[in-house]
Amino acid sequence: MGEGGVWTAEQIATLESATQTLGPGLDGIDSQVSGVGKCKNYPKSSGVEDGAKEVATLSEQARKRLTDAPALLPVLKEKVALNAWKATQAEAMKTGKESWCGAKPSADVYYGAVDETGTTEWLFCDETKVKQPEGGKAEVHVEAGKKPPRNAKQYVEAALKYPASELQKAPRPGAPAASGESAEKKPEG
Repeated sequence: MGEGGVWTAEQIATLESATQTLGPGLDGIDSQVSGVGKCKNYPKSSGVEDGAKEVATLSEQARKRLTDAPALLPVLKEKVALNAWKATQAEAMKTGKESWCGAKPSADVYYGAVDETGTTEWLFCDETKVKQPEGGKAEVHVEAGKKPPRNAKQYVEAALKYPASELQKAPRPGAPAASGESAEKKPEG
């Protein structure tokens, strides 16, 4: 599986352990393939020589992947952490809405989050959304075909008053874990 695929924590752990344990196994395979190449007892029609060449090619590819693994592992771990965070956000939004919003739409913030790019988003009980790119200006975000609220400035002010401590924060690529958190998630079980 390449870097662009979806990896699980278990697959990452397997790759990580393979970098330590697979080398000696490949050494053994290479030794066997080398021995087959030196033996002239096999007729060409047996396919043994062709099979040995294919195994040698696969062994070389495996070694290349093992060499690349240490650089790939942190990226994969970050993606797993980000995907896990994103998976929890639908529930966080639902819980926030149930807790803060009554039956009648209001201009109350029920959810705020900072995504992995640094963009902050606040959601209001009346379906209004305010977004602020990292280092940018907060603005009411209007879906295509909808009209912006007349009091957009009040929504922006309310969003900016939302306590930073209440914002959900996505893991940031390349950023160390927040204090008190482990940089690595250990599989449960």
